Amino acid sequence: MRIPDDTLEQIRERARIDEIVARYTRLVPASRGEAKGCCPLPDHDERTPSFYVNPGTGVFHCFGCDRGGDVITFLELVEQLTFREAVEQLAEQVGAAILTDREQAHRSSTEGTPKLLRAALEIAAEVYATAITDDPAAASAREYLTERGFTDAHIRQWGIGFAPRGRTTVLGAHLATRGLPANAGHDAGLIRRGRAGQPYDTFAGRLIWPLRDPQGRIVGLAGRSLDDPGHNPDRYRKYVNSDDSALFRKSDTLFGLAAARPAIVRQRRVIVVEGYTDVMAVAAAGHPEVVGVCGTAFTATHARLLSRLLGSDGEIVVMFDADDAGQTAAWKIAVACHQFATVTLAVPGKSGSDPCQLRADHGDQAVRDAVNARQPLIRQILGRLLSDADTPEKAAVAARRATAMLGELTDDVLILRYRRWLAGELGIPEGQLQVPAPPSPPPSLKVTPIERLDCIRDLAAQLVDDPTLWSRLQLPEVLELADLLPDRYCAVVERAAVAPPEIPDRWAWLLSTAPDEAARAAVTALRAGAPLQREPMRAVSECARAYGPARLAAVRADTADPDSVGRFAQLAAGLSRVMK
Repeated sequence: MRIPDDTLEQIRERARIDEIVARYTRLVPASRGEAKGCCPLPDHDERTPSFYVNPGTGVFHCFGCDRGGDVITFLELVEQLTFREAVEQLAEQVGAAILTDREQAHRSSTEGTPKLLRAALEIAAEVYATAITDDPAAASAREYLTERGFTDAHIRQWGIGFAPRGRTTVLGAHLATRGLPANAGHDAGLIRRGRAGQPYDTFAGRLIWPLRDPQGRIVGLAGRSLDDPGHNPDRYRKYVNSDDSALFRKSDTLFGLAAARPAIVRQRRVIVVEGYTDVMAVAAAGHPEVVGVCGTAFTATHARLLSRLLGSDGEIVVMFDADDAGQTAAWKIAVACHQFATVTLAVPGKSGSDPCQLRADHGDQAVRDAVNARQPLIRQILGRLLSDADTPEKAAVAARRATAMLGELTDDVLILRYRRWLAGELGIPEGQLQVPAPPSPPPSLKVTPIERLDCIRDLAAQLVDDPTLWSRLQLPEVLELADLLPDRYCAVVERAAVAPPEIPDRWAWLLSTAPDEAARAAVTALRAGAPLQREPMRAVSECARAYGPARLAAVRADTADPDSVGRFAQLAAGLSRVMK
């Protein structure tokens, strides 16, 4: 559903772009009230600051990777969010309610907000935490945890609960008693309607874990079925999680991160496991620096969360199930994280075992021993490929697979050293191993040195602000806009000239109607860190000196145009006149 324009404008006004950006990179003052720093956007690692933020205009632009936009665009890029997700996250931070046009007409101003969703989730977590100790029907839930070595103290520590069953919703009455609107449980995904319209609790009959964001705020619930899978196999779902919402995305959540954060930062190490009980087991064994991916693949968002806590040269200990699927998933973490951390592998027992089972069978010390016995993950995974290479044919297959896996890495030192190691293990010359080169990144339209010049951006910005300025300048007839400005800036000026006259902010219109990312970047390159305005003819003169030679060279090189010789002479004369 569409978010109203006035809501977006309210969020842009309240969310100061310099404060949001400062959470991701260190900003220092630049000239004329702007700020600059190293670009925090994904896939752009720079040491010389080329990222500018203009609090006055509310935009940013990186002159290194040529990306820019407003505060919403920034959050989209840096957190890899959709537009709506970025808006909802900002709205929560600045206390703005997001209502669609339909919701504005039919719902009160408090319904459906992130604050209300969180309130409903908190109440549900409290109700379920009480039920696991007070409800006789929760006996199977307590037995499940006891068999895995967890006590009442562990249950309280992790806020574990049990969702009672009922002929209709049990939770709805609790939400109403606490003063929440009737639809709060539905909006939070806690209550659904059956085919006959009867409400029922989403997590009824399940063991419940509260899911929290890195700041410790509840964002969702996870529920494990305690039923026999064979009783109704067509409808059996082992785990059910909260739906994606303004608060929660399963693929972005690391279970236990809020609790583990102090230990991760202190030790510069994190242990990554797969399930909720695995996190509990490793923490109970004395390693609080543990998080879980919990039923989803390890994502780029997970990697960014960990990199911020570990800094550079930290350690990620992967402790996945000791089967083929677990080892494959472990390799993906090495690929995603090897540039900022040492990735090691801790094997929790024999194939098919996991940290929770290891602790239940052999105690806390067995978990600690497994962590202490960790080895470099890349070597362990590649070593598994070579373990069966006892014939030339198998060795050739292992070599191909291993070199292909090395091709997924981007650290040159790791690739070189492991290639040598592989060659030694296989007993062949290193040159026989051909590591595939990583695919070339798509070409990007980076800002050229000419486009960064103050006079170029100054003239273009003035022409955007005043579309009639070009016609009022006393210029030789031979000169065209493209003779003084690069093509991308010409396109911005030309778009500004056709903006509706009633538009109050032409720059905002240019950003919102940009046809693609490159067009939007051209706008922000002019808007972020713009220089002081020169007298227009002075700006024209400086542009002629700076950009004129490139235009003359382009005209001279256009041999397909029979009039290029005459055009060259006219252009040279025209540029010469405005340079004086």
